[in-house]
Amino acid sequence: MAKTKPATSDAEPIVNEAEKTALPGFDMSKYVARPIATGIVLKRKITTIPVQRPNSQLYFRAHPSEEVLVDLLEFREENKLYLVNQEKIGELFDQVKRCVLYLCVNTKGDPFLFPVPQPDETGRWNSWHESSKNCVLESRDHWIRMQPNRSIQGYDVLIAEGNLAPPKWPDLDIAQILSIAFRNTTIDDEDHPVVRQLRGLI
Repeated sequence: MAKTKPATSDAEPIVNEAEKTALPGFDMSKYVARPIATGIVLKRKITTIPVQRPNSQLYFRAHPSEEVLVDLLEFREENKLYLVNQEKIGELFDQVKRCVLYLCVNTKGDPFLFPVPQPDETGRWNSWHESSKNCVLESRDHWIRMQPNRSIQGYDVLIAEGNLAPPKWPDLDIAQILSIAFRNTTIDDEDHPVVRQLRGLI
């Protein structure tokens, strides 16, 4: 009597031959990843540049020379800063704030403009604003964090302990930087909705 081969739990499953065939017209070679060719460089296109104080938990550097003096209007209802055309300053004199915008970049490689308000017309400087300027000067040479310190009415400067890589600056001039940062937040005439609201016209 012939012996039958006992069934085992790891026996190969029965597969229909048709199931092993790729769909008609499917060429797998088009989708299998190949090694990336050397010399290919992905260039990051910068579409947003925030105008803000540095994040107190991120180290940043300030560019050694890229800065510009402007007049800004803080519209608190929208929590936005508007760049004001110099020809319209007279109509908004009590609302604008003269600031220097410093180009900065954090350790994530994200650029931003740090607005530092300037002394008032009498030459007096808010201690927080003066401290911000000192932080900018320090950050031109070192990666730093700004930590608010109410007891001194200013910021403590914390210098990074590690040997961080040099900052990578955007390949943009200051005009391009401003146009990106204030793409939809410039005030150029008296018919601007913010101006009309401040004048009580709407």
